[in-house]
Amino acid sequence: MPSTTTNVIIVNPTAGRGEAGKQVPAIRRLLEADSADWIWLYTKARGDAERMAREAAANGASIVVAVGGDGTLHEVANGLLGSQSTLALIPIGTGNDLARALKLHGNLEVACRAVTHGNILHIDVGVIEGAGFTGPRHFLVIAGTGFDARTAQTVNEGVRWISGAPAYVVGAIKTLMGFTPFELTLTTDGEKRQTRAMFVSVANAETTGGGMKIAPGAKVDDGQFDLCLVGAVPKLTLLNQLTKVFDGKHVLHPAVTMLRASEITLDADPPQPLLIDGEVLGTTPARITLMRGALPIKVPAETPPVG
Repeated sequence: MPSTTTNVIIVNPTAGRGEAGKQVPAIRRLLEADSADWIWLYTKARGDAERMAREAAANGASIVVAVGGDGTLHEVANGLLGSQSTLALIPIGTGNDLARALKLHGNLEVACRAVTHGNILHIDVGVIEGAGFTGPRHFLVIAGTGFDARTAQTVNEGVRWISGAPAYVVGAIKTLMGFTPFELTLTTDGEKRQTRAMFVSVANAETTGGGMKIAPGAKVDDGQFDLCLVGAVPKLTLLNQLTKVFDGKHVLHPAVTMLRASEITLDADPPQPLLIDGEVLGTTPARITLMRGALPIKVPAETPPVG
């Protein structure tokens, strides 16, 4: 990659079931109408986007654009953290929950215009350390443990014919059949509580799983996580409440506790898998901290983000 790199676009052509690759000509027209000074890179394997982003930042890229889904975004963001480069996002995937928070979802022209004419918002980044993986991992949308992590595991391993929120619903039903509550020790900013739980989600953004409003009102730049703690309930009750997550009304159930914190520890008996931005990795115990305003990202100038 040339050392004079100014702007870099990293495309995952397989994202969105190949839609990202198909949209490249349209993206080229929209971006290059303003500036032709772009270097286009295409990923071929997992890890490529993070490596490419890190190299682009090291070579002085002012803007690095992620074209793809949540996995591509996650890799590019990790490659840019701590650098002087600004992230931009053209979301073409299945979940796109950060894109929803930033008002970039669902309109290719708006997303491209944010790249060239948008404002810069410094968003918070989560840091998680857990058992079973080395070093800290970063997340932009959500981390958690319990039923939601096991559901993501089910979806990743066996629900391939649908995507987004419908895939989560199918995965939840399949997971529920063999799931039992666990003993959770949760510490939030030094305050410890012990409970029998179904799951706990640590949200940086309002939605997860392609638009499910797990943490109504959560903002990506307020210096706090929003936690959704669900205590032990009968399986049918949990299933019923999951249908209410789409509009955020699950928070009204007495078994649901909403908390806010910037430092969190999770311990579970038996140990539970960890969900980190859609990836299931390692197990509890885990420690989660927040890096406030750590990642500059381009957002639409005309529509300030609200989640």
